[in-house]
Amino acid sequence: MSFSTLNDVLALNGYGVYVWPAYAAMLAGLLFEPWLIHRRTVRARALARDQWHATQPGGEGATAWSSTRQPGDGE
Repeated sequence: MSFSTLNDVLALNGYGVYVWPAYAAMLAGLLFEPWLIHRRTVRARALARDQWHATQPGGEGATAWSSTRQPGDGE
């Protein structure tokens, strides 16, 4: 298979209309995926940090795992 012009290369004997969009989609996915991974990682770290701070003594108040009542408060 030899091509004499750039148009022949792009046409790929009639299959270029299928091949080049497939390459473009693959390249877009490869470029987009690291950004998605970074975004998920940042959000997960922020959520973990917020949950950790909320459960620490002197944190931002009671959570589902702790209580604001102290032993001996009565009832």
